[in-house]
Amino acid sequence: MLRSLARAVTPAARRSLRAPPCPSNAPIPRAAAPASLTPARLASSHAAPHVPPQQEGTELRAAVETELSTLRAKIASLGGGASPDAAWLRPLSRDEAAFVNMGQVPASPGAEVLALLDLDLRPVPTTTPGDKRTTVTGGVHVPLLAHMGHTEPAVPCYPLRDLFGARAPRVIGHIHDVLGAQVARNSTGKGADTRAELESAARDAELVAVVVPADGAFRDLAMGSALALFRLALHEGNGQEEAAL
Repeated sequence: MLRSLARAVTPAARRSLRAPPCPSNAPIPRAAAPASLTPARLASSHAAPHVPPQQEGTELRAAVETELSTLRAKIASLGGGASPDAAWLRPLSRDEAAFVNMGQVPASPGAEVLALLDLDLRPVPTTTPGDKRTTVTGGVHVPLLAHMGHTEPAVPCYPLRDLFGARAPRVIGHIHDVLGAQVARNSTGKGADTRAELESAARDAELVAVVVPADGAFRDLAMGSALALFRLALHEGNGQEEAAL
C-alpha cells in the first residue's frame, strides 16, 4: 500500500560508526514519489507566501505529533469495527530488531509494514573515514529496508532522534500514548498477565513498526502518521540526488 511511497525515500546524510537499529548499509533505490505525493502535488498550484525552510520543518514535525495524537484518540474510541487484537503500532522484540540491524523488516503476520520508528535516543558518532557519500541539500538519512525474504528495499526506517532533535522525547511520548491505547483495548477481558506482557513490550521497545492490520473496518488508521513522516523525510532531502566526494 505504501511501498511505492517508501521507495522515494533515499539517504541524505552521512551515517555513523555505530550501527543503530536503522542500518545505514541498506540498498538505496532511486525512484520518484507517487504522483499524488510528489513535492509539486504537495504544494499548492497557486502562488503562496514563501515559507522559510526552518519554519517548514517545524510545521512538518508538528504535523507528525498531531497525527500521532489523532491516532491515539481514534484507537481509544474504537468500537467493534476492528479486531480486538488489531495493532497499528507494533513494538518489535529483540529478535525482530536483530533482523532490522541486518537490513530486513521482520514479517508481521497478516499485516503490512508501512514504516519503522527508531526510538533509540542514544548519541552516535557522526561519520566514518571511509564514508564517501554526501548530498547537496544535507538533512537526515532515512534508510530503506527490505521485507524479510525480499531484496527490494521498501520500508523507511525513521531515526526519531535525528529527525526531531530535542523534540524527540516528546514524539516518543506520543508513540507510547498510542501503544497505551492499544494495550488498553487489546487486553480487555484477557487478564492481568496479558496486560502486563503487552505493557512490557510497549515500554521496552526501541523499534516500533507502523502497520496496516490484517482485517477490519479501520485498517488505515496509521496512514496519516506514515504520510506525515514521509513528508518530513522529503523536507530533509531524502529523494534528492547524491554526489560522491
